[in-house]
Amino acid sequence: MTLPFPQVKMPQQPARSGKPWTDSDYERLIAAVRSGLDAVQIAESIDRPQSTIASRVRMLLPVDVRQCPSDRVLPAAREAFESDDYDWRVTILQSPPPRPIVTPPPVVRRGVAGLQADDLGTIAFSLAQTGGTRCAELLARVCAEMPSAPGAQGVAEDLAIRWLRRSGALVGRHDSAECAAHEWLASADGWTPSATLPPTTWEYDSHIGAESPY
Repeated sequence: MTLPFPQVKMPQQPARSGKPWTDSDYERLIAAVRSGLDAVQIAESIDRPQSTIASRVRMLLPVDVRQCPSDRVLPAAREAFESDDYDWRVTILQSPPPRPIVTPPPVVRRGVAGLQADDLGTIAFSLAQTGGTRCAELLARVCAEMPSAPGAQGVAEDLAIRWLRRSGALVGRHDSAECAAHEWLASADGWTPSATLPPTTWEYDSHIGAESPY
């Protein structure tokens, strides 16, 4: 025995559903709002779906109250539409002013953090020549800032070449000073060919040798 499926009636759409809005539609909408009807009653009175009422009423609001919460749209509209000469045709075409462009203040880095890679390298080189430990704290701060400095890789390689030349380590080892610098930097913990500069734990004595006069 086969039971027939119950017939489900589709809800009937309002007569004006899906049709372009005309001046007459807006005039009827404003009249319904003025009369104090709620959203359901307004939709029935103008033959439009209830889901479209709030957005259309919001479009008719003055620009300064157009962004009010959804539950305040109809109260705001009743207050705005009180005047019989409310010019909704002009209001609906108005747009809110653009949001102000907020430009964050520039980041100003002072002290060691504000130095460029070249300056950091020069300071590190000079401090290390004192023995590497006599200015250890400042040297550590300088080396710690180098990873974030643009162009730090080239500065680190140049610094390494200068150290190797001063120590005499390039003689008889490599034809290319750059290759020697890469090898020397690679011997430091944490240094990889893709790194932007040598590790911040680099110390003069551990790479050049305590016996070096430089």
